[in-house]
Amino acid sequence: VLIIVIEVIRQCTSEVSILRSKLRRDYTSRRKERACGLGLMRLPIRRLRGGGSTFNSTCGGDIEDWSLKASSLLHSQRSKYNESEVLNVEDYMSPLFPDNPANLLGFVKDILAMLSDHCTRDDFNHAYRTARFRYKMNPKKAQIRLVYEVLRNNGLIKPNESLERQLVSRPVRSLSGVLVITVFTSPYPKYGNKTQRFSCRHNCFYCPNEPGLPRSYLSDEPGVRRAKRHKFDAYNQFVARATAQHVNGHPIDKIEILVLGGTWSEYPHEYQEEFLRDIFYAANTFSTSPQNESRRPALSLAEEQVINQNASARIIGVTLETRPDSIDTDEIRRMRYLGCTRVQLGIQHTDDQILRHINRGCTLSQAIHAVKLLKDGGFKIDFHLMPDLPSSTVEKDMAMFTYLLESSEMQADQWKIYPCQVTPWTRIERWFREGKYKPYRPLDLLELIVWVKSRVKPWIRLNRVIRDIPSSYVIGGNNCTNLRQMAKAVLAEKGLRCDCIRCREARRDTSPEQVENATLIHRKYSSSNGTEFFLSFESPDRCTIYGFCRLRLSRSTGICMLSNGSRQLYLPEIVGCAMIRELHVYGSLQRVKAREDSQETSRKFSSLALVKNPDT
Repeated sequence: VLIIVIEVIRQCTSEVSILRSKLRRDYTSRRKERACGLGLMRLPIRRLRGGGSTFNSTCGGDIEDWSLKASSLLHSQRSKYNESEVLNVEDYMSPLFPDNPANLLGFVKDILAMLSDHCTRDDFNHAYRTARFRYKMNPKKAQIRLVYEVLRNNGLIKPNESLERQLVSRPVRSLSGVLVITVFTSPYPKYGNKTQRFSCRHNCFYCPNEPGLPRSYLSDEPGVRRAKRHKFDAYNQFVARATAQHVNGHPIDKIEILVLGGTWSEYPHEYQEEFLRDIFYAANTFSTSPQNESRRPALSLAEEQVINQNASARIIGVTLETRPDSIDTDEIRRMRYLGCTRVQLGIQHTDDQILRHINRGCTLSQAIHAVKLLKDGGFKIDFHLMPDLPSSTVEKDMAMFTYLLESSEMQADQWKIYPCQVTPWTRIERWFREGKYKPYRPLDLLELIVWVKSRVKPWIRLNRVIRDIPSSYVIGGNNCTNLRQMAKAVLAEKGLRCDCIRCREARRDTSPEQVENATLIHRKYSSSNGTEFFLSFESPDRCTIYGFCRLRLSRSTGICMLSNGSRQLYLPEIVGCAMIRELHVYGSLQRVKAREDSQETSRKFSSLALVKNPDT
């Protein structure tokens, strides 16, 4: 059918080609959404009893609606129902599975009967195939887990932790030890009775400025679609994403908040504080208040932060996105007050001539100053880097990466490499159409990424190697969405490897024996007039990292040297302190109150990293 449709479309007129572009964009968006665990109810799926129809419309239109209903069931307590209601589990499921949920109930019970308390992935797959053949149905893991939790929460079955691990959808979401939840700020932030009409006052020529969206983001990006659906409300964005992850089996215990949209430092202070207050409030009330019950009123940001220290859904990190020229001592103090732990800096390039050509509005010297202030303030730093910008060349981009790897002034903890892409609502779109901007050949870009990955330092985490822009938006430049995988394959062919943290993180298949053989590795390097110690537990061949500690020693911690030679104590409470900027253990996310040891990691890693460093 797909081949026939494609052939028909190819024979259509130019007017129909516009429709083809829209269909391709919609299909790509839905596919990406489903891959991210968001499209459970958007695409047609089989009826639970084996037919081809979709779910009844009473189920809601997408995973978030479905998840919110599921969350209400999972939060239900036995005391709220009489005995007959507790036993009639089908009544609980009927709002979610109106197509005769008895079949799904039997499906799950058969799987439970076939599995032991210590089932493996192969055991689960065998039981799933057997039940699928018997009931002629193909339920999702999230649906199976929902029925399992309803049965478990009402005391009708015994908990099976092995099965719970097998029922996690897209386990990579929490394999780094934390669960990342992304929220977007409003394009028109309101504070009091005022509305600011911009999210960033600058006009970088590569940055899209789509109406109705925060600067640099496009409407069909998965996270942006979710934000638009909730009108950029911080509370609703958090609840929707956290609920979807909860239904997919991820513990909502240790959460890192990623705030995107525009330039954070240019939003009104009142809006900033209310936005982050609502996020902490959403986390504090997420696990204790079912969605269909009234919530307590929100308190101040400081009060919600204190409550969150003992909440079941704890926010262990807040990442904000800003520009290097926005960082000064006042901004550092404010970020600490807001609870920020990591800052994403839009460096883009280190060549001032290129920065002027794209109207960036900031310079390398400002970036160097910002990095020093942030590191002396105890923050983690994430660089955004853009090869293939207008007026750049492969040689200039190689010089940029060489400088970032070797210079002590610009040592970041994490990188995001975003090759420049021509998108609508940008100045470079016009340049591209006029022939004034010609991006790299695809092979040149691939070779550059391979070159960078083969040289990256082991204390740097390459978070991304391409931005997740839907291909339908890309007018020119890189349009390969799996560039990182291609670079990894080329490295393997050449007998090389990438030593960045992300490529070496411990995964689910790590055995306890491998963890026992881990060794403590000491790495020391200079950074922004200070000394950084990167202490990590790694496998003997250095191919796997289980955990690490970033320790900074600097005589200027909390101190800023002014142009007249005097010193400003902008953070007097940390002057003279050694700063542990990050402590991270990899492996499956462990619940806050869990007492059992992780299979992938050991709790001893954190303390051993601190006491075994002879240099400190």
